[in-house]
Amino acid sequence: MAASARAYGNMLAKVFGSTSTDKVDWVNDTINVALMGAGYTPNVDNDIHWSDISGNEIAAGGGYTAGGVALATKSVVYDSTAHAARLKAATSQWLSSTISYRYAVVYKSTGTPSTSLLLGYFDPGGTEQDTNGTLQIIWDATNGILAFAV
Repeated sequence: MAASARAYGNMLAKVFGSTSTDKVDWVNDTINVALMGAGYTPNVDNDIHWSDISGNEIAAGGGYTAGGVALATKSVVYDSTAHAARLKAATSQWLSSTISYRYAVVYKSTGTPSTSLLLGYFDPGGTEQDTNGTLQIIWDATNGILAFAV
């Protein structure tokens, strides 16, 4: 199975809604990527905030910190030829890690799980693992983390 990324369904309704805590400034807000265990199945219709899914996060330790890592070098790119807006960031990595995960979830971290909005998730196509090395998620060079057709 090929790797893929997908947005959570309520994300756009929240981002363009009326609650200021749900607004997302991709470049300036803290956007994290956290790793989820094999027991997590993304529910794009009902998973909205980090508090809805954080119980499925892999255990801290082995090079992994609870809540994941912040995305770096974030940008928003509009491709007028493909008519797509793309959310991009640098490769995410965990150094000296012994990690096994099934999904990587991208979310706006407010510091409060019940207001930290889920944005999307990365499905590597199966369980990924690393033993005493550097685990990396190399985001798609063309489409970034999430792409929106217009």
